[in-house]
Amino acid sequence: MYAQPGASKYSRYANKELEIELFMRYANIDILCITEHWLGNYQLRFGFVNHQVASSFSREREREINTWRILNINKKLKFKERTDIVCLSVERVIEIACVELERLVVVSVYRPPHSSYELFESVMDQTLCKISDKSKKIAICGDFNVGLLDASNRGGEIWEFFGCCSAEVGRSRDL
Repeated sequence: MYAQPGASKYSRYANKELEIELFMRYANIDILCITEHWLGNYQLRFGFVNHQVASSFSREREREINTWRILNINKKLKFKERTDIVCLSVERVIEIACVELERLVVVSVYRPPHSSYELFESVMDQTLCKISDKSKKIAICGDFNVGLLDASNRGGEIWEFFGCCSAEVGRSRDL
């Protein structure tokens, strides 16, 4: 991150907020998943002009401010936070934010590196069981910290897991 001489770390955060705001506006983004950052609570809860924090998971870090998993949603969209899914989070293993819209459920998932893959998969299974609804599409976004092309790095296992759930790999435009 580049900062001009004399600029405080707080002004750098404000610039990042502006970059995100402009990106969402000009790219016509309705839902934005952010899985890793180090902004403060007040910065994220403040929100953006056309978007709001719809769901989040936060954990305290030693000597750092909070890290969050958040879903920002356009204020025009009707949604409800799925707190029953967010509550399945296991800190430092699988951290989840989740919202339900009229025809779509969006799950933001973060799996820290070197965390228990078995527990991660178990919680993902519980999550998918709770949100499975034939009338709604499910979008899972985030960072699993798994090399998808590297079978020795759990890549094969995660493909197999999602295959058992009849999941299809797609792009956001497919939704």
